[in-house]
Amino acid sequence: MPQEYNEFIIQIKKLTGIDLLLYKEAQMKRRLISLYEKKAMLHFPIITKRLKRITTF
Repeated sequence: MPQEYNEFIIQIKKLTGIDLLLYKEAQMKRRLISLYEKKAMLHFPIITKRLKRITTF
């Protein structure tokens, strides 16, 4: 999961300009994991894929 998270934060910065490295890693991971469990997403790559679909017109 560490590699998936690192790739995720890189992709989020590319897609949104938001640098998740500015936030405490443990807290950000908890919040993101809670989000993807709540939304029935299996892991960070799925979130990234869905965000790309939303941001691509």
